[in-house]
Amino acid sequence: MHRKPLILVFLLTLWETEMEKTDILIKNANELITLKGSNSPRIKQEMTDIGIIKNGSIAIKNGFITDIGKNLSYNAETIIDARGKTVMPGFVDSHTHLVFSGSREFELDWKLKGSTYNDIKNKGGGIFYTVEKTRNSSYNKLLNEARIRLDNMLSYGTTTCEAKTGYGLNTETELKILKVQKKLNNTHTVDIVSTFLGAHAIQKEQTLSEVGSGHYSTTFNLASITNLPAAKSVVVEFSVSGTVTAVSQNTINLLEDYLTVPKFVGLK
Repeated sequence: MHRKPLILVFLLTLWETEMEKTDILIKNANELITLKGSNSPRIKQEMTDIGIIKNGSIAIKNGFITDIGKNLSYNAETIIDARGKTVMPGFVDSHTHLVFSGSREFELDWKLKGSTYNDIKNKGGGIFYTVEKTRNSSYNKLLNEARIRLDNMLSYGTTTCEAKTGYGLNTETELKILKVQKKLNNTHTVDIVSTFLGAHAIQKEQTLSEVGSGHYSTTFNLASITNLPAAKSVVVEFSVSGTVTAVSQNTINLLEDYLTVPKFVGLK
């Protein structure tokens, strides 16, 4: 009476040993979205074909997806039952300002009542409200605020984000923002791709004057930025219409103030 259970245990153990091993097995997903197909942007009808596998499974080993299909069988260290759920690739958010202080949701009411950008700026809102709050925030305060934003983004499925600076408008604060982004990229689940946007707007301390219509450009020496040769430079070009008053005649000269980015910042 006691031998049959022992034989059964032996057979189960042998079966598990012979199964291919993997680290993680996600199984029983109601829908597994694979985006199978051409590795190119999808347009029109192509956007409806996202490669759905019903009752899908994913095997993951050493951080890489090794198998995708239906009802996969693996000897996995971790098994995740995704029954009743959809499994899909993470979102890539390609335009964010992640690190800043001074949220401006209060401006929505002004906009709904017909206020223009200049009206809002004259009331104390606009970009310079956020710039002032960001300049006055410590590294740790910016780090903690941005980490909460990343947590929220991750909870909605974003796994990579491009994060622009631009709410410092001076060397000290722009570098502080870049350092916060580097720290979060090294410590948070979400991957961060940093973009230096030191010319987001001209500094509030400068006198603004209408410049009229025109096309402007300037060259930056980027020798101090990571992985760029000493002779490397970049031309920044922008157009100004006659109705825009938020750009001054000396904007081009001011842009050069934002280029002292040391190598340890680690721009991507």
